[in-house]
This record gives sequence, structure tokens and C-alpha cells, in this order.
Amino acid sequence: MKLTTSKINLACLPKEHEFYVRLIDFLSPLYPTVENSTLQSLSTASYNYFRFLLSFDEFVDSRNDTSDAQMLKFINLKDGFSHYEQSICGLAYLFSSESNFGNLSKFARILISKQSFLKNNFLLQKHLLMNCCFKR
Repeated sequence: MKLTTSKINLACLPKEHEFYVRLIDFLSPLYPTVENSTLQSLSTASYNYFRFLLSFDEFVDSRNDTSDAQMLKFINLKDGFSHYEQSICGLAYLFSSESNFGNLSKFARILISKQSFLKNNFLLQKHLLMNCCFKR
């Protein structure tokens, strides 16, 4: 069996997620001509999609939870959408720009820009909050 040695650190994940991280390893013998780097990228994208599905399922199942628990699950869902976007980015870069799916590379670049914007916006808000609190 060809091992993709996925970039995902299994030690940081719940034991039950290991199957989904290694799923590409199990299927790779069916596609012997696919390069190991492509399998790694596919494995990472697949796992990110799996993480999105978990967060979405958890959110849907939380409709009877307290409002605080629902808010926490909503925050996790937001994180889940980030996993979804990362899976699209990863898949878009696996295809040539001539393919139908490869045209998503423009979308992937937009998502990367969005992530950069959100990260910088968060850092700015944190900075403003810290300055506001310490000036009082």
C-alpha cells in the first residue's frame, strides 16, 4: 500500500478520525499512477471536508441545547466552514486550469485572501480591545 504520509498530525486528532485521514491510503492502490504529493493533498482536502460535515451535523443536532451550548456549536460551525473552504482550495489546486474544476483556482485565491483579511481583522480587533481595556 502506498502511504501518503498526510500532513495531518494524527497525534492531535481523536482516534476515531484516523480512518478518514488514512482513507486515501486505503484507496491509493487502485490508482498507482497518482503521485504521492497529489495523494497527500487529496487526503488533506478530504479530511477538511469530513471536519466540516462533523461540525454541520453537530450544529443541526444542537437544536434542543441551551442557548449557550447552541452558540458554542455555532462558533464550531463557523470553524467548520473554514474547513470546507480549505477543502475546496486544496481540490482546486489539484486540477489544471483547463479542467472544469481547475477553474476554481480563482475561487481558491479569493478564499486565501478572505482568510488573510479575517485573520488581520481579528488581530486588529484584539489590538483595539487590548488598548481600550488598558487605557481605562
